[in-house]
Amino acid sequence: MSRRRTATLVALAILCDLFIAPGARAADCDGDRGLAAASNGDYQGALAAWAESAANHDDVALVELTVMRFWGMGDELMEPYDLRSLPARQALSHLERCAERGNVGAQLVAGTAYLIGSGSPVNVDAARDLFSRAAHEGSALGTFGLAVIAERTGDSNRAAVLVEEALSSSALDPYFVGYQYFRGLSFPKSYERAAAWFRKGAEKNDPKSQGALSYMYLLDLGVPRNQQEAERLGDLAKRNGLEFRSDGQQVITHVEGSNASKK
Repeated sequence: MSRRRTATLVALAILCDLFIAPGARAADCDGDRGLAAASNGDYQGALAAWAESAANHDDVALVELTVMRFWGMGDELMEPYDLRSLPARQALSHLERCAERGNVGAQLVAGTAYLIGSGSPVNVDAARDLFSRAAHEGSALGTFGLAVIAERTGDSNRAAVLVEEALSSSALDPYFVGYQYFRGLSFPKSYERAAAWFRKGAEKNDPKSQGALSYMYLLDLGVPRNQQEAERLGDLAKRNGLEFRSDGQQVITHVEGSNASKK
């Protein structure tokens, strides 16, 4: 090989290296442990894997973490990072390629990115398509994403049906839905609706729901202030393994840190 041809190939390699984001250079969909975990509904595992990769300067993983905050997942993991210069467009391109290959985790993350306008202008049709494909593969969060789109496009009845369908899987629970309303994440903020969903979870003996509802009774959020009911639910939550202070503050801190354990 001539010296000139060698120099040309080196120059092309450098150009490719410059125009592809660092995280995207590792664009092996199967090698993304976070996507693999998300595909299986293990969001705790997905967040942990992305956090580890982000700490090693993987920009795609950092974008994945950022996008999933829409669902209230992993907020505490983002504190060390400056998010003002994320290569979201390049990361979305990578996720789209993985989604086309049938990676359910990528379909969920890319669908969320299109829904919130991360790396692209908001594109509800693209988000709907990606969530539909994930739902077709059995993803409860994919079905829930379709419910969010139905609600945002004015079809509340369809949204309610889809939420119930998503909850038919053990991967999602009433607490997750209540948390969306409590913080105004995928659904408009409504303490009344949050309390209703937390009550459903509390009746199923879910300690997170019991703790959250106890907190709401304590502070008159969506339900009339009721010290006795707050203490009753708090005692139930404690017996079921949730730890918090009597003033309730640690309840919501614990609740906000726990919601990534479900799909």
